[in-house]
Amino acid sequence: MAEKRKGRKSQADYREMIGKALLSDRFTLEEFPVLSQLPGIEKWAAAHPYELLPRGKALESLLGKAVADAIVFLGDAKDTTTRRVAEYLRLRYQEQKKVKDIAQEWQLSVDQVSRTAGRRALDIATERFLMLAHSLDKHSKPDKNDGN
Repeated sequence: MAEKRKGRKSQADYREMIGKALLSDRFTLEEFPVLSQLPGIEKWAAAHPYELLPRGKALESLLGKAVADAIVFLGDAKDTTTRRVAEYLRLRYQEQKKVKDIAQEWQLSVDQVSRTAGRRALDIATERFLMLAHSLDKHSKPDKNDGN
C-alpha cells in the first residue's frame, strides 16, 4: 500500500475539506484550515489586503468557479449518469439543497444519491478547484461569485 508523504494531503482529504467548504460562508472560509493557506489563495489575499475577508472571498469565488466549470463540462454529456452529476453539483452547491431533498426529487434513497452522484461530483469539483487554486497568480482577481 502506498504511503502518504508526511504533510501532504491526499485527494480524499481535499475532497472532504472542499465538501465542507462548499457549504460554508465567507467568514468560515477566511480561516478554513489548509484551503485558505493554498499558495494561490494567500497570493490573492496579499495582493488585495483591503478586501473584507480576502482569503474567504478568494476561496468562495474559486469554489463557485470550480462548481460552475464542472457543471458546464459535465452538462453536455450524452449519458444520463454524467448529466446527473452536473445536476447534483447545481442543486447541492449552487442552490444549497440538502441531499435528502435531492434524493426525494430524484425518487432515490439518500445513499443512492450520495454513491452515484455525490462522490463523483465532489471529486470533479475538487480537481477543478485545486487546478484553479494552484494557477491563481497574485495579480488575478476571482471573477465569479464574488459575493457582492
